[in-house]
Amino acid sequence: MYSSRFRRRHHVGFGGGGFGRRRRNPRHSLLRYLRRRNSDPDTYSARSSNRFYRHGPPRRRPFLWERYVVPKPPKDEPEPELEDSPELPEADVEELAKVLHVKSIDLCISENTVAHRTDKYDIVKEREEMKDDKPTGKMLEPELVLRRGQDFNLSIEFDRPYHKDKNDLELVFKTGKNPRPKDDRLMTVKVEESGKRNEDPSNWSARLVGSKGNTVNLIVYSSADAVIGEWSLRVKTKEKVKTSDVIEKLAYDHPDGIYIILNPWCKDDVCYMSTTDLLKEYVLNDSGCIFTGNSSQLSVKLWNFAQFEEEVLDLSLQLGLMSGVDMSDPVKIARGISALVNNADDNGVLVGNWSGDYKGGVRPTTWAGSYKILKQYKETGVPVKFGQCWVFSGVTTTVCRALGLPCRSVTNFSSAHDTDGSVTIDKYSRDGEDGYSPDSVWNFHVWNEVWMDRIDLPEGYGGWQVIDATPQETSEDIFCCGPSPLAAIKRGEIMVPHDTPFIFAEVNADRVYWNYNDMDEYIVESVVTDSIGIHISTKTPTGLPYKGPLGASLYWYRNAVDDPDRQDITHLYKYPEGTTEERKAVLAAVKATKQGHRNIYASHKKEDVKIEVRTKDDVLLGDDFTIGVQCFNNDATEIRTIEVQLSVKSVTYTGRPLASLCKKTLKDKQLKPGEKYMMEAPLGAKDYVGKLTDQDAMDIYVHVFVKETGQIYAANTDYRLRRPALKVEIVPKKCKLGESVEAIVSFTNPLPMPLTECFLAVEGPGFKIDMIIPCIDVPGKQEFNKKVVLTPKKRGSSVIMADFDAKQIINVTGYASLEVTKE
Repeated sequence: MYSSRFRRRHHVGFGGGGFGRRRRNPRHSLLRYLRRRNSDPDTYSARSSNRFYRHGPPRRRPFLWERYVVPKPPKDEPEPELEDSPELPEADVEELAKVLHVKSIDLCISENTVAHRTDKYDIVKEREEMKDDKPTGKMLEPELVLRRGQDFNLSIEFDRPYHKDKNDLELVFKTGKNPRPKDDRLMTVKVEESGKRNEDPSNWSARLVGSKGNTVNLIVYSSADAVIGEWSLRVKTKEKVKTSDVIEKLAYDHPDGIYIILNPWCKDDVCYMSTTDLLKEYVLNDSGCIFTGNSSQLSVKLWNFAQFEEEVLDLSLQLGLMSGVDMSDPVKIARGISALVNNADDNGVLVGNWSGDYKGGVRPTTWAGSYKILKQYKETGVPVKFGQCWVFSGVTTTVCRALGLPCRSVTNFSSAHDTDGSVTIDKYSRDGEDGYSPDSVWNFHVWNEVWMDRIDLPEGYGGWQVIDATPQETSEDIFCCGPSPLAAIKRGEIMVPHDTPFIFAEVNADRVYWNYNDMDEYIVESVVTDSIGIHISTKTPTGLPYKGPLGASLYWYRNAVDDPDRQDITHLYKYPEGTTEERKAVLAAVKATKQGHRNIYASHKKEDVKIEVRTKDDVLLGDDFTIGVQCFNNDATEIRTIEVQLSVKSVTYTGRPLASLCKKTLKDKQLKPGEKYMMEAPLGAKDYVGKLTDQDAMDIYVHVFVKETGQIYAANTDYRLRRPALKVEIVPKKCKLGESVEAIVSFTNPLPMPLTECFLAVEGPGFKIDMIIPCIDVPGKQEFNKKVVLTPKKRGSSVIMADFDAKQIINVTGYASLEVTKE
């Protein structure tokens, strides 16, 4: 399933590796020598008769590495200034006419992009230049995007017929500033005139496959481990028969660059995926969804990944340049992306904000896609405000797919955040109060998986790898996370890099409740082993936009609706809860930590009183509801006396408490054998309206003490209210390319108070629309209605996503489909 051809080039083991920044010798003179030695010797020859002379049109625009300024390396890693490559002298026009020379190069863009599955990128087509979201009238030339490890066609037109016995032909590909052969960024390829195919996938090659008149046709192959980026192309011609009165060597520089990206369709590429149908989703699908909510109340956030949009590929490659990683290695590329999508320590794309105060930026729930974020970052060079986990994940999916790395957004419900490396979630309390925890449990957390073989590790760790761009904890002193193999996470092998202990805890930590007693000791009250890592979800790989359950509601419930577009992948992260294999993985992980000596799994007191927290799922924001705690005496003969404490708090989706909503205590309640008792706590809208935050989340804490046996039950349950559905109607539902349609967006305000500071965000792949539309206030219990004019710029099936935000209620979402046909 996985490529192992390149394994010999890497150390096999569990060593570090970090970002793989290239360390250069600071001695300038040695560097100049090495650089001259590794460059084309013809450039430095003292004999003018042996020198190449340049000809050809000027560059249409600077190369990628010239358009962006790469941040300087850390102070402890000085970067000496290198001399630029000397420019070749220009060929005299009269002398040029005496010898064979290149007139033009045809990159066969239409043919090559279809074969390489890159024809969806905007830049491979002729298009109108946009400035400040307005057309300038200037048409931009198509650019070539290729996948490495695959043949592509090239046609070269000379001023006269090419003769094998008289002429010699070479291709020179370069990428990056001051490229050198030893770092695989300078490739000189001799054209094989016999047409014989090169069988070594680790080497670049070119072969002549035909000629007609003054034109020769070549097939060129880039190695399956080529550096990804924008490459320049130079064609060198030599006269085999030397004469003293003509130029013997010419170098033609093509005016456009060539983009080369990863190739998961290539068996020799490290990111090869054998089930190629899945790549329709994980590389080619530019529209999808991200799951949010909690483990019993799931909702969907539609997302426009937009990896093929103008400038996205450029910026994705720029992030690689900024990270300084080896751009041929998907492991290091993925790790670099996880660092650069956030701005925590490297001026990356997004600023994280979980405070609830979003002044000076955009509320994270407002974003519906990656394009506007990446476009703003590219234009300003300033990190975009603001993002939370699903936004970081959505942008990461975009960047990875743009570079050809298979990627998907993954949501983990009841996601643990372990702060001390114990791989347990510890909570400390006294006398049954809702105590303190240095750790936290998020209602949900969204990260990414990328597909690759782990050639830096022993066999068996290839496949899906977790990366996470949300800045939670540092890794090697940088806010990044992964890649960590799912195989290691599932088995509790937390020593496998990168960041496996942290990710293991997120999906399979045990919750340990400690009580501080009168002897100044912390005693384990209870251990909950099945409340972390529930319904780990990703979009079903259909290769199509999200369709969802019938009724097109983006707020639904696991027990009520079967969503065909949600794939549960919990089994990839852990064995079934409570099985021998799952317990062995948890115990192995716990023992491998510094706190592994703690005896938290000692036998506990008899548990014959069963506790169940009961809530109603489908409660609309603004409605009253009741929380129940059912206590059942399961002993057949003995009476049990219980004390119950219930507290309800509003929390952020990351588990941070905000406000107390309800408290209730029950003391000395006797339960006869087999008796059930329900303690109820009513909550009215007046108790919580204005006290909730972005995800309308609450935390229910229940503590039960049984006097006769000393049994203690302590548990936290997350709860969430339902928001109204946003209705989106497209008129007409089908249109021709370039025609405008109307999106009619509506919903009813569920609150008795008016909604103020209202905004509507509308987004979809292939539409020229504003990002955020200010709207008038919506009176209490009244209907909101807004029409938005959309103009599609791409053919095919598309999804329009809408998101309504106000001061009192946010993230009211909806969507509709549109079919765009030819003009």
